[in-house]
Amino acid sequence: MTDGRTPEVVLVRHPVSGDAPDPADGLAAAATAYAHTAVDEETREAGRLRLADVILRHAPADDPRLGPPGAWTAEALARYPYSALAAYADGPDRCVVRTRRGDLLRLYAATAPDGRPNLCDPAAYASALHTWLTTGRKLSEAIPELTVRTGTVTHRVTIERLPTHPA
Repeated sequence: MTDGRTPEVVLVRHPVSGDAPDPADGLAAAATAYAHTAVDEETREAGRLRLADVILRHAPADDPRLGPPGAWTAEALARYPYSALAAYADGPDRCVVRTRRGDLLRLYAATAPDGRPNLCDPAAYASALHTWLTTGRKLSEAIPELTVRTGTVTHRVTIERLPTHPA
């Protein structure tokens, strides 16, 4: 994380079945301090959902099985009381996120200089926001954008606050 104007979160993702990071790696040590588990709700290992910090869903915004993204995120947090955040990725460049505190946000790829969206997996956007909040930051602090670094690539993510409705 940086203390610059636009917060930066470095993400190192590991599959649950993969090897743990090398403790001799300085970046791994820093990443371990804010490690969390993100699980897609459609996982075959449903038991992992009970322990997930971030619950994910990938579907079109108008999927009749799930309802609108804002409603699904509220329902997901009610189903998984230990999760801190629920994210509904409704496109390749965006997701709707609800925090345990009830904040509802749209995270989406900022436009690159060539006019195209600066794409990254929307699940990475949600994990980056969760990491940023885990460091003690609050959404009351105005952050219109977040920089997400995955490996040597950086992605700019725009954050838009959405109106919350009773769940």
